[in-house]
Amino acid sequence: SAGRRRRHQAEGDAATAAAWLQQQRLALSSDQPCLLPYLQYGPNNQFLQLMEAAVAAKALGRALLLPDFHAWTGDETSSRGTVVPFHETFDRESVQNYVP
Repeated sequence: SAGRRRRHQAEGDAATAAAWLQQQRLALSSDQPCLLPYLQYGPNNQFLQLMEAAVAAKALGRALLLPDFHAWTGDETSSRGTVVPFHETFDRESVQNYVP
């Protein structure tokens, strides 16, 4: 049923997110606090939310985990559902100059 498919998709998304978070945490020292931004909706909203997360991470003295971006789910073109790696949109070193 549709409900079962959504539940399985959500479980898969949660497992993928947990694996990604674990990979990011391994890149940090074990005692370094971090901030994981929750990016949603279209790319412009995701970029704005990332900038807000960077300000919050800097103010809190936390490392900012850099997530990938997702194409807008309402996009009716072939880009619908695609994932764009962070480094294809922003320069990691420039971001690290602002937030460690």
